[in-house]
Amino acid sequence: MTMNRLLALSSAFLLVVLCTPHPGWTRDTERPRLVPVEKQMGDLDGAIRLEPGRALRVEKVPVSDCRLGKAFIDYPVDGRLETTAYHGAINEYPAHAFTGHQYEFNQANGLHITLADPEGFDAVLFRGDYRGVMYQNGGTFYPGSAAKKICDVSNPTYAFRRTFPERLKLSRVDLYYAGERPSAGDLCDASFFRIKRDAQRTSRNPLTVTGPASGSEIFQRWMAVRFGEGSRLFSLGKGSVQPLRFSGPEFVHLLSPPQDPAQGLDAVTFRWTIDTVDEPILLTFRVQDPLDPRREIMGVDCVVDKPGTYELTLDVPDQVFLPTDLGTVPLIYGPPLAPPAQVWLSIGAQASVTLANPQITLEHIPREEALPQAVAWRKFMLKGQFYIMSEPRPWMALYAEKPGIDIREWLASERGPLSGKRGASYRQKLKNLFETVEQCRVLAPDDDVVRQYHEWIFRGAYPPEPWQVTLPEAPDTPRWALLLHQAYLGARSIPEWWIANRLAAESGELGSLVADDVDMMQEWASYPMIEDAPLGQTIRDMGRKLADMAIKLNLSDNYLNIVKHSPHHCYEEGINQLALNTWWHYGDPVHFERTMRVTDAISKLTVEAGCGHRHFRNLNLEESDLYMPGPLGIAGPAEPSTLATLGCPYGKIGLRNRQRNHQADSGNRA
Repeated sequence: MTMNRLLALSSAFLLVVLCTPHPGWTRDTERPRLVPVEKQMGDLDGAIRLEPGRALRVEKVPVSDCRLGKAFIDYPVDGRLETTAYHGAINEYPAHAFTGHQYEFNQANGLHITLADPEGFDAVLFRGDYRGVMYQNGGTFYPGSAAKKICDVSNPTYAFRRTFPERLKLSRVDLYYAGERPSAGDLCDASFFRIKRDAQRTSRNPLTVTGPASGSEIFQRWMAVRFGEGSRLFSLGKGSVQPLRFSGPEFVHLLSPPQDPAQGLDAVTFRWTIDTVDEPILLTFRVQDPLDPRREIMGVDCVVDKPGTYELTLDVPDQVFLPTDLGTVPLIYGPPLAPPAQVWLSIGAQASVTLANPQITLEHIPREEALPQAVAWRKFMLKGQFYIMSEPRPWMALYAEKPGIDIREWLASERGPLSGKRGASYRQKLKNLFETVEQCRVLAPDDDVVRQYHEWIFRGAYPPEPWQVTLPEAPDTPRWALLLHQAYLGARSIPEWWIANRLAAESGELGSLVADDVDMMQEWASYPMIEDAPLGQTIRDMGRKLADMAIKLNLSDNYLNIVKHSPHHCYEEGINQLALNTWWHYGDPVHFERTMRVTDAISKLTVEAGCGHRHFRNLNLEESDLYMPGPLGIAGPAEPSTLATLGCPYGKIGLRNRQRNHQADSGNRA
């Protein structure tokens, strides 16, 4: 067995691991990915100690950026413990992450979290079973010589907490997982806190627990999805105080009265009394996202070990509610875009305990003061939801619908990409994406980035207005020449952006698996033929390195794919890059020999049909079919001879189309 075959088996095993629900978080429920209560809490280790008679204020530092290497990802900081990919599989970093960001040369190591301000943090909370090391001044893919270790990170109980002796004045931290990637665990949600202790205050206008909540179906539904059936939900209001009793590891949920959209939410203060404490008890406090009940906006784990009166304030990244009237902003998906304007809070206890005289105070600020942080968080979520769904991009199916179709009706249908098990996952994620992009439109109607997301997502059924082109002054230059020049400059800015922002110089990768990176290179095929340097030279160098990576990871000694795929995906394993390199490095014997060898191998995977057409033996192919061919299959309508054109990179598109036409005409058994 060759080394490439061994690598293929390892890659296949990794793919199975990445696409399998996290085994440590499954339990016997209807939703196998429901995170058990005990793993949403962890043990006592590192929890912030509360002191009776003293007030503790914990401020969550907003995150402004999160990168795997150079690639943006959101799910290590998205307020969820079970983020999923477009097809529904768990998608948490690093052990189960695979959508849109993979630097294969170092197995996607190097996570970089940037905070929204340089004031630093006193404590961290990482949920999940991640194992690694946290640094400052780390490099993109490796710590590097300038890196300074902050601490080891190990989450055997799914909650790593560390309060530092003094504030770390950092605006970015760099994490590198330990060991092999499949066993490195997942960093599901990272939080950074600033802590302040003070004297307790007299609360003004506190809310108390008034009894079981009613008329709150949307919150009840998401509570069951995230915390399991049987969780208790209570209303907050004015009236006699009721205690909160916990009978073991469980969460209790609280729902505020309707809120004024003119006010923003700045913080939430919890006050309570404990009469008896036999041993230290973990208490965890959560503020759920007011516009998206799928996630929390902030959570803090604390430990109490004495009787007394306690006060804890969660200073959340500022949030706002949607205005009652949405008619002032042009929307396409339309209301409802969020749950009712109420605050959903959760309190969890690891052991039996009674919180007597519980009081909740919602601290408000004017809406305009809260908008900057609220919009930044919502745009961060929009960016993450968009790139997750950019792999299948099911919104492209809107081009097949009549203009102006009701998007909600289309989303509820089960036709095209929205059908079947995968389509059900698409519909859930598109609903979240459509809500988020229109929330952003409401909160930031003049934001140009939000406008671009909104237009792109819905343009299939709602084409945007054409924009005017402004040409530079160039006397005596024909208009067609100016247009052509400006078009080329605009087109070349695309590879320039990717090279500047995503390129791993070591491997030529752009960070989306080698197979997808070589797909991107097909879009850039003409640039090295138009200009030599600097763009053409950089792309040719990338192509050479990507071909070497593909040969190392995906291709056999005769350059066929070593994992079985459809012909279309066989092509994308790197064979396509061999063809491009032969064109870009005209006359280079290395690239020419590779293409000739794979062309010869490809021809041996085909058979001649009775009508004279040539077809692949089957719809799924790999290198081993050269030596152990399986039974002949039935030729399909769209995968006849993609590979057979690769030995001739010139004019391959026309040849491929002719072969597809022959395929459609014959329909013969291959």
